[in-house]
Amino acid sequence: MPKKIMLVAGEASGDIAASILIRDFKKTNEDAVFFGIAGDLASQAGLRTIYPCKHISVTGFIEVLQHLKSILAAMRLCKKALKTEKPDMLVLVDYPGFNLKLAKYAKKIGIPVFYYISPKIWAWKKNRINTIRKTVAHMAVIFPFEVDIYKAADVPVTLVSHPSLEQSKANKTKAELCRQYNLDPDATIICLMPGSRKSEIKYHLATMIAAAKVINTKIKCQFIIPLASTIDASLIKDQIPAELSSNTHIIESDQYNIIAASDQVVAASGTAALEIALLGKPLCVIYKTSNISYMIAKRVIKVPFISLPNIIAGKLIIPEFIQDHANIDNIVQWVLELKQKPEQRLELCRELNSIKNLLTANGKVINVSDCLQNQLDKLN
Repeated sequence: MPKKIMLVAGEASGDIAASILIRDFKKTNEDAVFFGIAGDLASQAGLRTIYPCKHISVTGFIEVLQHLKSILAAMRLCKKALKTEKPDMLVLVDYPGFNLKLAKYAKKIGIPVFYYISPKIWAWKKNRINTIRKTVAHMAVIFPFEVDIYKAADVPVTLVSHPSLEQSKANKTKAELCRQYNLDPDATIICLMPGSRKSEIKYHLATMIAAAKVINTKIKCQFIIPLASTIDASLIKDQIPAELSSNTHIIESDQYNIIAASDQVVAASGTAALEIALLGKPLCVIYKTSNISYMIAKRVIKVPFISLPNIIAGKLIIPEFIQDHANIDNIVQWVLELKQKPEQRLELCRELNSIKNLLTANGKVINVSDCLQNQLDKLN
């Protein structure tokens, strides 16, 4: 009997992780049926989409309220699908505000829950572990330090390979990329990554573009903006001013080659920062949101850093410019300073190269699809 699996991934990073899981699982389970919520990548991997994740891919307290109608509609569809289609397993990928509520419903109607990519309970909302203990059959975590947290709370847990370890690879040289996209190989390439949610574009892109205008007057450069699958190109194009139009390129579906070819990256905080670090590229991280969301987050977040490379390393490796500090002057200063100080750039690259070793925990990780298979086998 083919396995039927419902999967919910509410944002671009989850869509990437979901697509890897689906493809790997189908290598040994060709007839497995996946359905649920994710993005284009998971759909291409074989997910039957019941609601596109781009309508619910938001972050921040105020932003969630603004999209509440879409979020509630998605929840109703998910509950209906669980009840009528009765999958063998519900696989939840990150996105805890939505997914933990759905986990409660799945538990209530007797559908086991496999949770891939843990909520950041080590950063905030630690009490979520109580919900997880009551509703989740198995946690598949991607950071070594998360294992001890779940073991201490008596939650079944397995350390699985971080999706970025597989994804963060380039298959083109810088020369090939320049030829493909008509880039100047002699100009500094600066990659701008404002985020994968509409709210992130709203708060980050204008600042990045304003900084790019200043940088453009100081050094010979060009800017590349990789387009996330959850974002319409028009949201980006409409903000590119005339003076940058000739040397700013918006490119779809080639993110890792773009990062690998870049000299420096300015990125919104999120999974992308880790992917950039794994590719060994110098980056700074910015994060802005509404003032209300920021004030609330500042009260509840309990970690000293916001970017994954710094959190994993346990120290400040890459600059973090948050809220009012995520401004034109700080971005411009970082870009120009790193350009002018090669020894500083070299030291940063050395630090970034240590991240991969920290993630693999001396090889004590398994593939997430194998972990899912093990849990499904226990149901028989």
